[in-house]
Amino acid sequence: MTVWCIARRNDSSLQINIRAETLAAEGFYGNAKWGRCLIPANGYYEWTKVGHLKVPFYFSLRNHPLFAFAGTVDRTGEHCAIVTTPANEAASGIHDRMPAILSRSQYQNWLSGTGEIPGPYAGDDLIRHPVGQAVNHRFEDDASLIEPLPESREQWW
Repeated sequence: MTVWCIARRNDSSLQINIRAETLAAEGFYGNAKWGRCLIPANGYYEWTKVGHLKVPFYFSLRNHPLFAFAGTVDRTGEHCAIVTTPANEAASGIHDRMPAILSRSQYQNWLSGTGEIPGPYAGDDLIRHPVGQAVNHRFEDDASLIEPLPESREQWW
């Protein structure tokens, strides 16, 4: 069973993300122990400061209920990590990084090793909205976690 989004770096520390810009320096693709994978997702969270609060935002792709992040996996299939890129315009107001979202046409090239290391997502269908603080609690796991907060910040908590 694959450990969800955890990879062992050369120094044996754990990480959940791998910067696209440093994949070669990290040794993941020069090392026969590591390969590429797709990590299925229907969205992801990032946090930003609003006043004194850290507010979670949910990002998803309009009209794409399921998509994939570029990932790396060890050859045993036990550890994987999400490739990240600098944020695109839609995400940059919230966070300076984002997962490397692949279009369906990129899947096969990524998996075969012929695809380039991805840059920021180029599609114009990345959407976001603030969500409640329950997402910060690891035992919470239901559909309410991605429900948008009201437009008015005074109603958030």
